[in-house]
Amino acid sequence: MNRSKWLRLTLVILGLYWALYGALMLFSPGIAEAMFSIELPDRILTSFTGLSGLVIALMAFLVSTDPEKYALLVWAFVALLIGEILLNGYFLLSGKQTFQQAGPPIVITAVLLVLLLVFQPRSEIAPG
Repeated sequence: MNRSKWLRLTLVILGLYWALYGALMLFSPGIAEAMFSIELPDRILTSFTGLSGLVIALMAFLVSTDPEKYALLVWAFVALLIGEILLNGYFLLSGKQTFQQAGPPIVITAVLLVLLLVFQPRSEIAPG
């Protein structure tokens, strides 16, 4: 498999991850609370979070159709994943979340981030 196919696969996996997260937050917040070991105090905000997750998933699926064409959007996913790692890391280090809550998202996100960076399209540099 070439780099482009691996990047497509990574984007599809990223889309599935966000689709699961978004669907749970939007349609089954009780199941999300149990799965993620968290308490969701505001159901309205949780619904918007779920909707945002579904939109991110849709974008990942769309970008996966032609990652070279949408290379700049791949960088947007890199920024998103870095932000997610930083936020979950802050919540973990500050004691606002336990490792059981923040650890799995950090690990999953870090793996996806590394894959995106490894398979990122390389721009051709014209000589001269």
